[in-house]
Amino acid sequence: MTASAQTPTPQFVLQTRGDDPGEVKFAVSLSATGLLKVTKQRLFTTSTRTAEVRLSAADTSELTLLASQADDFTVGCSDVAHGTSARLTLSMSSVIKPVIRECENAAKWPKGPKTMRFLERLNERLPSDMRVF
Repeated sequence: MTASAQTPTPQFVLQTRGDDPGEVKFAVSLSATGLLKVTKQRLFTTSTRTAEVRLSAADTSELTLLASQADDFTVGCSDVAHGTSARLTLSMSSVIKPVIRECENAAKWPKGPKTMRFLERLNERLPSDMRVF
């Protein structure tokens, strides 16, 4: 079995981080097979937690669609020197090149209603102690 056959290609990967001590860094991925993985790490510590959740095909499709519709991902970004940063990479079969959305140094993120809706629905599927922001 090849490495690509063992690890499904992610539908999306979301990475977030804050710059202040004690803030949390997240890495979230959702595969086409419905495997939702989240890693949560406290900055400047060795505290790292991970969780995996198996989603239904309908939930996988919904989250992928919401991620693709989050075109307001950058609203409120670049407004402070050291703020929250986030990156969303979407890999969809209909698009050859991944779609990348980035937010750097936001005082408060997310602000865009579509991005907030995406995170709200994502968080509904995660354990309460692993929710992104």
